[in-house]
Amino acid sequence: MVKIRTSLSCEGNSLLKNKEFRAIIKSKNPLRELKVDENGKITRKSFFGRIFCRKKANHRFANMYQNKIHALLEQINDIPEIKNFSSTLNTSSKKVKKFSRRVDRFVRRIGLLPESFFDRAKVTTHTNTNLYQFLSPNYQTLKASKASESANIEITIDNLKSTAELKKQAIADTDPKASEKKNLIDKKLHAEILSLKLKHERNLIDRKIEKNKIAIKLGMGVKGNKGANRTKLLFRVNSKGKKVLIGVYKPKQEHVPLITRIINFFKRLFFCQLHYLNNTKVSQSQAESASYLIDRFFDCNVVPPSKILGNKGGIQLSANTYLKHKAELNKSANEIDLKEAKDVLRLVNKDNFSEKETQSFQNFIIHDYLIGNLDAHDENWFIYQNNNNSDSFEEIIGIDKANSFIRKNPSKLVPAKKNQYDWRHKNIARKKFTEESLKLMSSMTPERIEDSIKFIDQKLPGFLKKEMKERYRERGAVLYKIGQSSQIDYTPVSLAHYWEDTSINNFLHPERNS
Repeated sequence: MVKIRTSLSCEGNSLLKNKEFRAIIKSKNPLRELKVDENGKITRKSFFGRIFCRKKANHRFANMYQNKIHALLEQINDIPEIKNFSSTLNTSSKKVKKFSRRVDRFVRRIGLLPESFFDRAKVTTHTNTNLYQFLSPNYQTLKASKASESANIEITIDNLKSTAELKKQAIADTDPKASEKKNLIDKKLHAEILSLKLKHERNLIDRKIEKNKIAIKLGMGVKGNKGANRTKLLFRVNSKGKKVLIGVYKPKQEHVPLITRIINFFKRLFFCQLHYLNNTKVSQSQAESASYLIDRFFDCNVVPPSKILGNKGGIQLSANTYLKHKAELNKSANEIDLKEAKDVLRLVNKDNFSEKETQSFQNFIIHDYLIGNLDAHDENWFIYQNNNNSDSFEEIIGIDKANSFIRKNPSKLVPAKKNQYDWRHKNIARKKFTEESLKLMSSMTPERIEDSIKFIDQKLPGFLKKEMKERYRERGAVLYKIGQSSQIDYTPVSLAHYWEDTSINNFLHPERNS
């Protein structure tokens, strides 16, 4: 059992008596309230000095601030309470917990200073390891499980496949229920592999959230973003002290500013995209998560992982973070070079495409069509380009699927139709579906579509309404029929024609028109 510390160590008491440390934690705006005195020490300004302070930072003292703050960080890093914080987290005395809150406040205060006043890399590198662990004890636990988890996931999947194959071989061909039993084994195998992959990616999101919490304490974690939902861009701080985008947070409607909610009300009224979507507090975050779950269910792998954060909203990892994660799993050392489609349209509008390029694009559009995405413009999908060849690309990743799973299909002249299946205008969309794409669409049988609906209902109870399920089944039926058609050369362009009620019904039920 860990011994309970009833009093602070000498180093801890020494830090609390440090006048510079106390001056920093007492300040609400360090840049405005602190100064460097004639002795070169950080002190609080006088009352009138704080009132009449210039808002601009005085960069003459930046080096002095850096030296003093870095010295304090090194002092904090060597304090026993910080070294043993994770092991004494649940057994510390009130004095130790109060001390830890003051250290946390100190980090938050210096996080308000400009980058020239405080080098964030002093916290995020191995320079002050104990302090980094103190700021995020949960991250250390998650990181410890990462190495073994990444190494074991492929082995576990191979073992599951081998076991399933042995079970199928044990079934006699003369058994009248042989086919049914083998299908049940395949379904169980699919569910186990899917559960394993989702758990692995859920842990990835949790690690990135913990890194974001550290970045927030360092004053570099969140940035506002434009859009109908006023999303927040989430960052982590890398080993060089620079912020790196890790994902996007979408708040529930109650947390969206009033003026934005008023604008969204009129968008719903005048047949914009929101008019065709489910209208609940976290419906768009749920749609984002549902699109991710459908993507993994059918093994398209074209959408970054998403997670619902209770009733607060949801988070989706950035495309760059997701691709880097995939590269680690595949042991790829290539640098991730990701661009928005609008910046490299020449790559999807050229004359000739490799088989890999065609397949990546078709996986993306099959998933996009299945979920009925209304917002597939060129800023919502990214192209991973190989650095060694500027005229080709490796992979396509789609983001921002919040405007998916529509209640009804838009008609031709409404504003909501503008961006739906916008990829149909690209040259690559004229390429006929590959054998692999036809196989993927053929796997979307009515039974599997129903299984995917049950899967979403299990993960996101109450999200899919009756009319949303009907539209989803119709799109699944379109894809399945195209996958089964070997006589006609269908393309993504021809698939995009089936977007309204009339065209879908005519395609699925041609006998009704005869």
